[in-house]
Amino acid sequence: MATLATLTDRYVDTVGTADSLALRGNDVYRLRPMANEDVVLWTKPIDNAKVKRQPDVVASRMCWKLIAAGTVAVLMITAMLLPTVYSLLAGYQIQKLKVEHDRQLQEQAGLDREVAALLSPERLAALAEQQSFADPAPGKTIFLNPHGEGKMAMNRQAPADVTQE
Repeated sequence: MATLATLTDRYVDTVGTADSLALRGNDVYRLRPMANEDVVLWTKPIDNAKVKRQPDVVASRMCWKLIAAGTVAVLMITAMLLPTVYSLLAGYQIQKLKVEHDRQLQEQAGLDREVAALLSPERLAALAEQQSFADPAPGKTIFLNPHGEGKMAMNRQAPADVTQE
């Protein structure tokens, strides 16, 4: 603790005087006393196992109200974000379907090219020569339903209307 007396000792040469030696004492390394070092506190272990806490009804109600309000808030936020999530997922699905459609169109074009190559007249002529096919003689050709006559298969006439008297 700084007092005016010890403050002046720093600036005034009092090191060698008898008063300064009497104030300091013979032991230069002596410590000042600690505050409340003569006070002793005794502790006793306390067992609170048998003590039962009284229920706080107001705090319990407040807690349940807070839980309900939080649940409602989460449900409202979820309900507000649900259309956005559905539209995002629908966009992904549309894009996936477009890619699938393009792939199927490419596959269809490849199959069309393959069919055109297989049915080309040059290839059919080469296959006919390879398997030694020959055109039939003109008298051996039979045309099915040459005139057509407007008849169709399973074309039945409606039964006549029967009038009741």
